[in-house]
Amino acid sequence: MNSNTKWVLAGLILLTIIGLQLYALYEIPQTYAEEMDAIKKEKEVLETEKAALEQENTQMESELFELKDQLQSIEERFEETKEELESTIKELEKDLEQSNEEIQQLKQINQQKEQENKRLQRELQSRKEKRQVQVASRSRDSGTANSQASQTANNQSSKQSSSSHVLTGFEVTWYNTSGTTASGRPTQDGVTIAVDPNVIPLGTWVKLTFPDGTVQKRRADDTGAAVRGRKIDIYKDAPTNQLLSLGRVSGVKVEILD
Repeated sequence: MNSNTKWVLAGLILLTIIGLQLYALYEIPQTYAEEMDAIKKEKEVLETEKAALEQENTQMESELFELKDQLQSIEERFEETKEELESTIKELEKDLEQSNEEIQQLKQINQQKEQENKRLQRELQSRKEKRQVQVASRSRDSGTANSQASQTANNQSSKQSSSSHVLTGFEVTWYNTSGTTASGRPTQDGVTIAVDPNVIPLGTWVKLTFPDGTVQKRRADDTGAAVRGRKIDIYKDAPTNQLLSLGRVSGVKVEILD
């Protein structure tokens, strides 16, 4: 290669280097400026979003503060309501306790009144029966024809037997209802019997002779709705099933002792 050719190549290379430098000096600043503009715009967008977020955060903090105030107010009202409810419950419990006590007292008073009513009814029934016995006794003593006509066949037979103080043909059962009898005496095992006062006067001691020969001494202290005519109900302090097992005994003889 001759020297001219070398100088031509060197010149071309130099021109190429100079051209590249000129391009770099022109294009790079322009590209950098565009990138800086893009960065600025992105920064502005980010700042705008940041401001919006800060505003939203401020609003959320304000709402959160209001919610905290509302929650505190609700908790305070809840505590007040809770205290009022507890106080109301205590008052209701006291009222309920007093009501239960009053109910128990009323029940006791009612039971006492029922017992008193039963006692009065028995006393009234006893007085009526005693009066009937007295009337019947007076009628027997007077011996008038009208009195004799008003007696039933059983009463006439009872009067005739009473004159001899021995009556026959009685039916005997047993009962276990304790309490005050029609004569005002308490029921007593081995003593009390219920009778028809028109046949056996109340308060009378009698001797009962059973068909098997058993003899018992009892007192006519009580009466009963089912005890009419020649029937006797003997009081016995025993279970009902035991009394039922005794059944009914007919053909019992009664001797009036006083």
